[in-house]
Amino acid sequence: MNHQPFEKWIFDEDDLEPKELNLLADHLDDCPDCASLQSSLHQVERQMRLTSMATPAAGFAERWKASLAERQAREQQRQVRKFLITLFAAGGFLMLLIIGQLLFTSSPTDWLIAGMEIVTVSIERLSRLQQLTINLLQVLPPAIPLAVWVFVSVTFSLLGILWAGTIWRLSTQGVLNK
Repeated sequence: MNHQPFEKWIFDEDDLEPKELNLLADHLDDCPDCASLQSSLHQVERQMRLTSMATPAAGFAERWKASLAERQAREQQRQVRKFLITLFAAGGFLMLLIIGQLLFTSSPTDWLIAGMEIVTVSIERLSRLQQLTINLLQVLPPAIPLAVWVFVSVTFSLLGILWAGTIWRLSTQGVLNK
């Protein structure tokens, strides 16, 4: 037997038209399954009307509000920990892949030669930078007037004082959220 529209109508009896109510009543007389469904629904509704609403223990809202900040802090720490573990695991995996790639594509002699080359080139570049700086400091002072040097020195001094004051303020008073 087709129960489809009647099962839906049992749950929506208040919204049915008179014709639909008559069809439902006729079907309930002939179908014990739908009659049992309607009887069970009415028992549940009656039980819900008779049962009183459960109330929380006294002071529940205050205890919940008091523990909210702690729970949020714990959740944030958990998320940060989870993020860092994932980040380090991914970094470790990538490092293993790189080491594996190096082991299969080159020899330790190649690594030693490449390392020595990096050290040698770095020392040479630092030496060139040092020589360039010395040459600039010997050439620039006579070329730039004294007033420009004073202006640049005062500007950088004021910026340094402003920076130190900002760091001090943030470390003692914190950031204001508006």
